[in-house]
Amino acid sequence: MSSVDLNIIERGLKGQEWTAEKGPITAGDLAKISEQRTNNSSALNALPTPFARFFVVKEAFRRTLEEVKDPKKNAGDAYNRLVSDTLDVFELLYNITFHEGRWDDSRKIVIREWELATDLKNLKNQVPILGSAVENYFASDLKASGNRLFFVVLVDGGRDYLLATSSPFTGFVTPPDFDKKVDHRGNGTTSFMGKRYQQMPSLVRKSGGTYFRDIRLFGARDKDFKNYMFYLVDNSPLGDEMKELRDYIKQIQITDPDINKNWQPQFKPIISENSNELVINGLPVGKDSGLSTVNFFNDTLIRLPFRLSKDYYQPMTYAGADDSRDYDFMLPISHEALSLIEGDFQCVCKVTNAKVIVTLKYKGQEYTKDYYVDSDNLGSRGRIVNLQRENISFNLAVFPNILSPNRNENNYFKVMAVVNDATTDYRPVSINNLEMSFFFRNDDNRFEEIETIDKDNTHAKFGVRPAVVRSKQNLEREVDAGSKFYEIFNSQFDAISLRFTLDSGTCEGVLIPNWKRAQRTQDAYTYAVDLGTTNTYISCCKFGRDNEPEQLNMDEPMVAFLHDFKRSSQHSLVSVIENAIAPKCRKNFNTEFVPALIDGSIYRFPIRTALCVQKGDRSKPSLFDNCNIAFFYEKSMGLGNQSILTDIKWEDSHEKELRLFIRELLLIIKTDVLQKNGLLANTKLIWFRPLSFKGTIKDTYTTIWQEEAKNLLNIGSPQIDCVSESEAPYYYFSKKNSFNSVDAVSIVDIGGGSSDFIYFADSKPQIANSVHFGCDVLWGNGFSGFDNDRVNGIYERFVETVHLGDHTDELEQLNIKMRSDREVSTKDIINFWLSNDSRCEITKKLKESYKPLFLYHFASIVYFMAKMYKAKSLACPRSVLFCGNGSRYIDGLLSSDKATIKELVATIFKNVYGDIKDIQVILPDSRKECTCYGGLYRNSDVDVPDEFNFQGVSDRVYENVEQLKADFPAVSRDLLNTFASFNKLFADLLRILISKGELDKQVDSTEIINLISSGTQDSLEKNFKTQVIQKLNDSEVYHDSVFFLPIIDNVLKLTKI
Repeated sequence: MSSVDLNIIERGLKGQEWTAEKGPITAGDLAKISEQRTNNSSALNALPTPFARFFVVKEAFRRTLEEVKDPKKNAGDAYNRLVSDTLDVFELLYNITFHEGRWDDSRKIVIREWELATDLKNLKNQVPILGSAVENYFASDLKASGNRLFFVVLVDGGRDYLLATSSPFTGFVTPPDFDKKVDHRGNGTTSFMGKRYQQMPSLVRKSGGTYFRDIRLFGARDKDFKNYMFYLVDNSPLGDEMKELRDYIKQIQITDPDINKNWQPQFKPIISENSNELVINGLPVGKDSGLSTVNFFNDTLIRLPFRLSKDYYQPMTYAGADDSRDYDFMLPISHEALSLIEGDFQCVCKVTNAKVIVTLKYKGQEYTKDYYVDSDNLGSRGRIVNLQRENISFNLAVFPNILSPNRNENNYFKVMAVVNDATTDYRPVSINNLEMSFFFRNDDNRFEEIETIDKDNTHAKFGVRPAVVRSKQNLEREVDAGSKFYEIFNSQFDAISLRFTLDSGTCEGVLIPNWKRAQRTQDAYTYAVDLGTTNTYISCCKFGRDNEPEQLNMDEPMVAFLHDFKRSSQHSLVSVIENAIAPKCRKNFNTEFVPALIDGSIYRFPIRTALCVQKGDRSKPSLFDNCNIAFFYEKSMGLGNQSILTDIKWEDSHEKELRLFIRELLLIIKTDVLQKNGLLANTKLIWFRPLSFKGTIKDTYTTIWQEEAKNLLNIGSPQIDCVSESEAPYYYFSKKNSFNSVDAVSIVDIGGGSSDFIYFADSKPQIANSVHFGCDVLWGNGFSGFDNDRVNGIYERFVETVHLGDHTDELEQLNIKMRSDREVSTKDIINFWLSNDSRCEITKKLKESYKPLFLYHFASIVYFMAKMYKAKSLACPRSVLFCGNGSRYIDGLLSSDKATIKELVATIFKNVYGDIKDIQVILPDSRKECTCYGGLYRNSDVDVPDEFNFQGVSDRVYENVEQLKADFPAVSRDLLNTFASFNKLFADLLRILISKGELDKQVDSTEIINLISSGTQDSLEKNFKTQVIQKLNDSEVYHDSVFFLPIIDNVLKLTKI
């Protein structure tokens, strides 16, 4: 038999069909038969068996190997494409980690299985003939398959595309519809045979070019992939079935300098959906796990409209750039890269007219990506997202911004993000379009993502609380920007990954915090916190120093804002930081977060005891998420979704809010200690209570202070002390040697809600008393049962005439808003006027019209005190010290002449005691501060004074309400006589003011006396029923004085004169 060219594939040429030959064909004849080369891929689909494709691809590798050995033996494009497509499957799987890191969530590669033992039964039931054929074929020709086929499937946009099937001969075969046809009439473009594959998205190789589109034989492949394939065939126990694949790879290796026999493998097994490793006839197919697979860069580069704070965040290095730029880029590091980076790295960017080139320098290697303003994101091109062009204002703040040397003490951080979209012609970008995740450096110095832990999960050692959106941009509700909060507990974080969803698409960036770090010392500090009804003050001193105490002030920020700022000798640091924030975002930070620092000027103690809370459901208050200290209160407008809570000290219903107020104070103290390089665990804490704190409320405060201090400052109850706020000032002024005599000293602490009295004899406290009669009764509505009642005469007189500027002034807008808000009390409104007296001159107006009112309030307090000391047979005080912020009305509104105040006090004590010695009256400048200062100097072993509940007429102490009710007729009779005497005394005091020219307007003394004298008995009896009998059980103790029941009614009357 002569040599024969036998076509095993159909070429569509006449005379080349399959025909029968006469006579037997011997083995020698078979050796002379060969298959012709072809460029027509469609011819490969004409074989008469469903599994013939396996042999065709095997033949393709043989033909291609033959061409490698002898270039004259051209294999033809059809066979070269088969080899290229098969190698593409290997390379795609090898680089799958690299690719999926760059694909979105809608695209992935999955490995599915067909297993003979289980799936053949179904096939034979459904298609018996095909099932039998497949069974026979596995038995005869596919024994090496292990009775299992793997399918490589591309899932994209919900559609499946079969890319390949496993083959025991060549690893993989691609489906016939995957073959290409060439359009010779056009420009020679290729397209897939199957219509479905014509819709398949292009898959770009890591090294360039497109998978399954062009021809790329083994020698032209990426160096790393070639080493991987050679390693597989050289080290795997392959049978003879894979001879063609093995020999082809090894033949290339002989002359290819890229292939290194000593190449060290870094790949992981590929796992199927059935959880089996992808192993084909002894060939383990893997995916690269080395750094070369890492998608180091995001597809987007976020450009911020401001310079990044180099003090608090790690910026990029700008190669050859002008340092005068007014922008910065966020690091375009991917999540995948963060999880693999170990140790230090550096990002360098070079800005050109056309693009920004970002280079990551890591472990001696450099990885680069180009970013363009306009990019279709194909290939390696990245897109620059300019937030300013997107009309997005954005900022971020971290509190606190400093770490303790003790990692366990870095247990609380709050991150606030604010977004404003200035777009007006369609729905703005929501704060919900921003997502953040946090990473910490683990023991291997790698970034590890911190898991989000729900608050109900009490077992997690550390984590991130679910993000909380506090505000949503809504111009109609006067909310310019949206805000979101993240809380990280029991862990610091070393990287923040941000993801924006904008109208132009999704963009991502990374921030690396530059933490301030406290130095390890043994320095210890003591802090005193006076949480008053109206104001709160904090002072501190260094342990072991006998210096004058200081109020809490900071020189450095306690918040790490994202934006850079330039310090100025002309402007305060706080104003510089705040003014650098985008105007539309500024109010969120000012009203929903802590200040940049407590600078002693714009933000200083004492502060108003007020919380900014989110309107609506307040059943679950959470610090910063919906509740925070209102440092801005009475200074600027809040947002439309906020309200102010000012009565947190006394209301049982506000216990949760009280805890948050204390927590924020302690966080500020913690930051201050660390800024001073103090040792947190050695910190001492003093808090103050009014004498009227009894039973449950005292226990509540004690529990809150101890629990919060333990958690935030890492201190226990031995380092926490509670001192009477009325007792404390004595120790400060005693240390300053301010008393002319220490034989008998009275401390009068007038607060917003209460007034406390303590009597000292020979430097020892003797008795103490507290009554709910503070200065707020001047601005309130008496015993009205409605919190929002507005019958106070001062409010009624001035509400329409007090202005703080024109209608465009922010303070005047706040004034209008407070007046129109029915949840705001007259007490809060008048205190707001007083806080801004320089703008509205309310003090001048009050002095002109209400000195008799202030005299009556002052005289009531001093007369009650004198009667109490007399009832206890105590000597008349030689020194009387007035403290507490509430006492400022004495010299601020009643009389600035200290001699006049002294004469008034002396007249009252003389009326009660008869002949008296000279009385020293002290009205210190540090009215609120002296409580904290005194607490710092009080010895813990000082005797506690006896508490005396004085009802105004005798020294009898009533054990409960039942006893007081039983004795009330006698108490009432004696009190009426006392009030008659007091009213006569008040007339004398009024004449003293008139004689000294203290009254700007002529007053009718007789009318005033008649006013306060009328209805006294009715007032006493009515208020005793409503305020004592109806509010307390018979077994409870009445920790107040019935003396003030008619006095409070009279105060309200006098506001209307």
